Amino acid sequence: MQKYVFTIILLLLIPLTSKATVIDKIVAHVGDRIITQYDIETFNPKKIRELYKIKDKKLKKKMLQQYYYTVRDILVNQDVLEIAAAKHGIKVTDEEADAALQKVLKQNNITLDQLEVLLLKDKMTLPQYKLSIKKDIFQARLKSRVIDPMIIITNDDIKNKIDKEKKGFNDSLELRMILLDNSTNPRTIFNYLEKHSFSDAAIKFSKDKTAKSGGYLGWLEVDKLSKGLQKAARGKRYGDIFIYTDKKGRRMMFKVEGFKSKYDIDPETRKKLVDELQKEKFNEVFNSWFEKQKKQIYIHYVE
Repeated sequence: MQKYVFTIILLLLIPLTSKATVIDKIVAHVGDRIITQYDIETFNPKKIRELYKIKDKKLKKKMLQQYYYTVRDILVNQDVLEIAAAKHGIKVTDEEADAALQKVLKQNNITLDQLEVLLLKDKMTLPQYKLSIKKDIFQARLKSRVIDPMIIITNDDIKNKIDKEKKGFNDSLELRMILLDNSTNPRTIFNYLEKHSFSDAAIKFSKDKTAKSGGYLGWLEVDKLSKGLQKAARGKRYGDIFIYTDKKGRRMMFKVEGFKSKYDIDPETRKKLVDELQKEKFNEVFNSWFEKQKKQIYIHYVE
């Protein structure tokens, strides 16, 4: 009798053991962690159910394989991030990630179901979004402790950014001008300048209303001058004198009394640019750091 009871129990256990073997099959090793088929199956149960409903066997197999590999890589990357961050004493609990998710829901005044619908429009699942929140928290904590010290901003970086920005950054010239009449030979003024200032020459020779103030025009941004004058003024520096004829044929003599480079910025603007550059470089440096971690951490895929 005991033999039969034992046999019945054994028969009942066989299917459960078999099923457990499939569900708990190891698909990847990451450091001292393992990722199982169960982890992949439960990552997005809704998606799994949809895939298993596909009637075409070949298509079902193909779609399931794509799902498995995609989720496997997501979970591997998450484990790498957590292991690498732990080396620097950084961790993020599931409770912290859940709290952050609840904050998103509250700020946007939506439910979890409504969020899921919105995520589907961006081809993202709720589990993926939860992991992305956790990743963002990790990145924020890694930023100050690990990544920021690796980001080096050089003067050339700042200059290149200023060149790209353009708006708000221009070379400026402090100018005086003499508007010449047709009868005045520029050589006459140059001869006069040998013993007199440009201001005196403007008062004596200029036909412009600024003559009384010695032809003073003030500080002007080069890029805001007329195109022809821009071309004539570009590259000019303190003390330079140049002549420009506009489209109406009017001849003007200019003297540069001051020069401000677009690269000469105040400390506040410099700090703002450095902060922007650090944000721009963060992803590049973080991704480089992350790839290095992936090479250092043991990763083995079980096919």
